[in-house]
Amino acid sequence: MAAPMRHASKTYLLQFAHEHIDFKLAELKAIAHLLRIPIRVDEAKYDKKNPFLVVDLPSEKDGRRIMGRSVLAKSLFELWATAGCFDDLHRELQMLPKDFVKPHLSEDLTYRIRVEAFNRSLSPAEKLERINALPEETLNFQGKVNLKSPDQSFHLLEFYEYEAQKSTKGPVALYFGRWVRFRKSDQCLP
Repeated sequence: MAAPMRHASKTYLLQFAHEHIDFKLAELKAIAHLLRIPIRVDEAKYDKKNPFLVVDLPSEKDGRRIMGRSVLAKSLFELWATAGCFDDLHRELQMLPKDFVKPHLSEDLTYRIRVEAFNRSLSPAEKLERINALPEETLNFQGKVNLKSPDQSFHLLEFYEYEAQKSTKGPVALYFGRWVRFRKSDQCLP
């Protein structure tokens, strides 16, 4: 389970541009040091070819501050679940405390769910299949769908090994989270 508080920090997911891959961790550490934001990254699990990086931060505000300075980070997500297969991801989502998810799913908030894959293209039908498979008992959205400018944007992110376009293997890593911020230069992106 990713999102609930652990040691006065929350777990977030950074999505990096797939450029200058040797510098993304160094940039993150430098910005955190400059802004005096304590971060925790499990460097044993760090894969420079993976555009996604799980990081523990003190607050969403601190994550936004880092994104305001980053050149290589594209997006920041509050990480709700991560797994190596869909069944495990769904189990992780089902274990989320109701009081944690409820404020984000209320009827007065519009929402959307986006499905994105790295190193593989997904058809619209595959994306819809993944959205429909999310556990309804936990992700009981009460608000209306708004695909253009929702109050809450949830993302299912899939990371595949290279050469995955030709492979029938599943994703190496799956992430589900609530979008927090794009990098400053991309604020107008959907």
